[in-house]
Amino acid sequence: MLIGVAVTGTPSSALFDGAQDSDLSRWVLVASWAVFTVGLILAFGVPWRAAGWLTGLVYLSLGVQAAGTALIGEVAGTFVAATALAVAADLLSRPAGRPPRLVLFLGGFFTLTVGSLGLRALTSLAGGHVLHGFRDLMDFVTIVTTIAVGLLVGAALVPGRVEKEFPAASE
Repeated sequence: MLIGVAVTGTPSSALFDGAQDSDLSRWVLVASWAVFTVGLILAFGVPWRAAGWLTGLVYLSLGVQAAGTALIGEVAGTFVAATALAVAADLLSRPAGRPPRLVLFLGGFFTLTVGSLGLRALTSLAGGHVLHGFRDLMDFVTIVTTIAVGLLVGAALVPGRVEKEFPAASE
């Protein structure tokens, strides 16, 4: 393959996946997460009074993951973001009248998941690109495991959690 690349003058970067330039402004991408949170509220029947809390934790997850990824890499950044999400959801759910931890946790969790990576792995495998597919599959398993461990560590960092009743929407 390398000889073919050298003979044809093809850049070696053509052999590998590369990041594409973004067609959308960063602000459009940031605003889209608010739309995502509204969809999440509608899909899961979350009371509207929890919208601010969910939106805040979605942006917390995004911000911590982006900063962590830039500073220490994707896996470690995702771990730190999952841990921060778990700690924040735990602490924010404690005062009376706040949504339960699981509701607060929901948006940030979906923000951190990498379903498209798993789908890309399966598509590559089905298309006969075994090495590429297994690499993506291993990346998917690594990130999902990292999120799970980060959430467990975050939950362990906040002791004495007491579950309480969240008031019904009719109250």
